Amino acid sequence: MAEAIFAALVVLCAMVAIKVDQWYIISRLGFKSYTPLLFLESPRTYYAVSFALFAAALIALFFSTAISLYVGVVVLGAVWLGAFWIGRKIAFNTYRQIHREMIEYEDTLRVSDPSEYARIVERADPSARRAELEEGARKTDRELVECVKLSIKLGI
Repeated sequence: MAEAIFAALVVLCAMVAIKVDQWYIISRLGFKSYTPLLFLESPRTYYAVSFALFAAALIALFFSTAISLYVGVVVLGAVWLGAFWIGRKIAFNTYRQIHREMIEYEDTLRVSDPSEYARIVERADPSARRAELEEGARKTDRELVECVKLSIKLGI
């Protein structure tokens, strides 16, 4: 029974940790609208829930007779680190996808409703705006990590 509880808590912990890291990263990259409002109001609460699930899984591991403590700790550590990596990767892919969708939207709008397109790009040079969007769609993970670091450093 403790093994099933441990497994369920590990899966739940991974799912929550992935989402929390994804929301944190995408909001740091400037797309706060892609995160839940409650997360933006209190991200620490979500991190606390993630950690509580991790701690609960660890406690369930102590009651398990079929899973050795060392194996369980390694699994938990791998899940914790893997969740961070997966959440970050999803956020980076979302960032690039948003830029691609913005390019497609503006291309469609330019043809279907030129006046609306002109209103959207009125304050910017259309070619410079497109270049900026294309650059965002092509940014590497390493470049996005640097953007996140800069955002943290600047407190944005």
